[in-house]
Amino acid sequence: LLSGQLAMQAQGYAAHWITLVIGGAAVTGLYAACLSIVALCNPFLYGYFNLLTPKFVRVLRDGGQVALRRQAAVSTLFLALVIGGFAVLIAFFGEWLLGLMFAAEDYRHASGVLTVLAFATFAGALGGPANVALTAAEQGRSIAAISGSVCIAGTGLVFLLMAGWGLEAAAYGILVTEAASSLAYWVLLHVQLPGERR
Repeated sequence: LLSGQLAMQAQGYAAHWITLVIGGAAVTGLYAACLSIVALCNPFLYGYFNLLTPKFVRVLRDGGQVALRRQAAVSTLFLALVIGGFAVLIAFFGEWLLGLMFAAEDYRHASGVLTVLAFATFAGALGGPANVALTAAEQGRSIAAISGSVCIAGTGLVFLLMAGWGLEAAAYGILVTEAASSLAYWVLLHVQLPGERR
């Protein structure tokens, strides 16, 4: 679990270093500004995932693997509605928010990056319940393998996109990485916790 968390943290901070090395301080500032707005949903996400862990352990104990998978699916649907709504709001009002929070005119032109990062957060959140369910089922090694692999591949992708096409392309790389991570957690959940046999 520790190594999995370390990989996730490394993945989160790698983009900062990549934008600084390739794009310089100004580009990194734009990225950090966009990320600070997207991070407004983090207290909700962290709090919700903290509640899910003991709940999923109880569901697994009382209802078994099928009940755990069902509960993970319900939790994912809830997150899709909440974080999806947040991402849509960012898509419509991102430029206004950037202008409100950051006076410099340059920040307003980063609304495309902001929108992509908001949907990257949405894509990553969809894998959260599967990750927590795997944790409840004591699949820490498998989680660490996915987290490490995604960290390495995602960092390489963001580096290539940033070097070749700039910050917005790198943001799309983050979106792809988050979506792949969520998909991998759900695939692993279905493999490690098979449903009812028919």
